[in-house]
Amino acid sequence: MAATADAKPTPAADGGTAGVAAAAPQPDLRAPGPYGVVVLHDSLRVPRPDRPLRPTRLALTVSAPAVAPADPPLPGPPFPVVLLMNGFQARAAQYAPFARRLASWGYLVVQYTAPALTIIHDDVELSFAPRVLDWLADAAGRESNVALHGRPDLTRVFVAGHSRGAKLAALHYAASLKPGASPSTLGQCYPLRGAFLMDPVDNTAQTPESDAYPSAIKALASAGARVGITGAGVVGATNPEGSNWRQFWASSAPGSWLGVLPRAGHTKWLQGPPLECWFLDAAFGGGSAARRTVLEATAACMVAWFSHTLASGDGGAPSKAAADPLEISASAAASPAQVRVAAAAVYGTVGSGKVGGEGGGCGGGDGGDGVGALPAALSSALGPLVDAGEVVFASKGGACTAHPL
Repeated sequence: MAATADAKPTPAADGGTAGVAAAAPQPDLRAPGPYGVVVLHDSLRVPRPDRPLRPTRLALTVSAPAVAPADPPLPGPPFPVVLLMNGFQARAAQYAPFARRLASWGYLVVQYTAPALTIIHDDVELSFAPRVLDWLADAAGRESNVALHGRPDLTRVFVAGHSRGAKLAALHYAASLKPGASPSTLGQCYPLRGAFLMDPVDNTAQTPESDAYPSAIKALASAGARVGITGAGVVGATNPEGSNWRQFWASSAPGSWLGVLPRAGHTKWLQGPPLECWFLDAAFGGGSAARRTVLEATAACMVAWFSHTLASGDGGAPSKAAADPLEISASAAASPAQVRVAAAAVYGTVGSGKVGGEGGGCGGGDGGDGVGALPAALSSALGPLVDAGEVVFASKGGACTAHPL
């Protein structure tokens, strides 16, 4: 396993509760967090239900918080896990800035990249996530694996993604919330605590709804799942009307968050070399928003959403009567060190799980559409962007399904 480390100073593990570091006053979540970041690379061969004798090789990337005995206030491992999934034909490297940003705030992020130019149906790719988490559990359980031993908390797993990757994340999460959800034949369950969707895209003309391409929009609506979403204000062929964030937002449950970047197109979530980014924007309509703005606003929303979900303690389930949040299954058990629950968060009011102006209505408690009602954790991060018209924020309450644009 190869490893590289960011040059940032690394704070210490103090044996405290893992998660996102508590801070007062509210930290600016648009900026990198207090942890250094270590990046690890490996590979994994996964079986495929559509071709059992020809497994697919996945390139794996792990971005982990780096801890050292220098600053006791920061919580140490184990850290919550984020499985971050790529868009169609995209690479993990194109989302590396998001992974590093999450890791800097205390989340261990695992990504996978399938072979280039390979068409994998959604129903097949859904089987990859348990195998990847299996690999992570195995690596974390081996004392000889210094880089990962004891670091991931596989009782606190989030799913996230962009475009098709966001669709896969939504399908995983919605399935985990169905009443009576049970482990698959693979064995061990890993708890899914929440999902964050970056400009999600559901079925399109090229991938109409079928057994091979199930609808994530319908799955979310059926499960009554709360999710965090960021969406592009510029609509094009890659995020077409009828299949984009508007429909995901409409199908999400009360308590969901939405941040829309009016000047961003679908490709602005892809990071990378300037020439590659220019080509993607020119070919698919990237809009005029700066990539840095999209990265910072999305990462801030994602960190705040995960922290809010951990603090609320119900994993985004529609009600306490619903099934326990998770059930991605895999073959290896989590270690005993991975059972702690986070109490640390990046905002106050941990006990109630409430933030900012959230209330019974859509964000503001008035039954309106909740536009502009920023949670406290996002006030310093998104406030200036909201004032500048770069971001429109909404939180959903009651039966409200309005969107800000």
